[in-house]
Amino acid sequence: MLIIIWSLLGVAHAQPPSQRFITLSYHDVSDDAALSGASSIMFIKSAELVSQFAWLREQGYQPVSMEQIIAARNGGTPLPDRAILLSFDDGYRSVYTRVFPLLKLFNYPAVIALVGKWMDVPAGEMVAYGDEQVPREYFLEWHEVNEMVSSGLVEVA
Repeated sequence: MLIIIWSLLGVAHAQPPSQRFITLSYHDVSDDAALSGASSIMFIKSAELVSQFAWLREQGYQPVSMEQIIAARNGGTPLPDRAILLSFDDGYRSVYTRVFPLLKLFNYPAVIALVGKWMDVPAGEMVAYGDEQVPREYFLEWHEVNEMVSSGLVEVA
């Protein structure tokens, strides 16, 4: 474990300071484990996410977009000190219902990573999520993705 941490630190320090950032990766946001499409270790409660967003702000972390990261890597505007990328993986509907309102409240950009084949499963059917079958309704709809992207706060990986 220690070797992995040291390796990651080496990679982080290999980048010039103007290109360094930390990524926080989330999955589902739910206040009830039984209603989450994710396993219990893959979701966070809404209040915990609010607390984390507030803590990031209090500690001077500055959420950045993928566009800003790419621009900095290509010689454009450097990333701010304490740059952080917020990532929400798998395209859970909670990104729209719970996270998106918080992104607007905090004015934080984020990137969402969708699983295309899940997006194409018709309503009422099941999605293969690892070894489990979960209802398609646990995941985003294209109109929700489009609304979030149109806000300028959300990018799609």
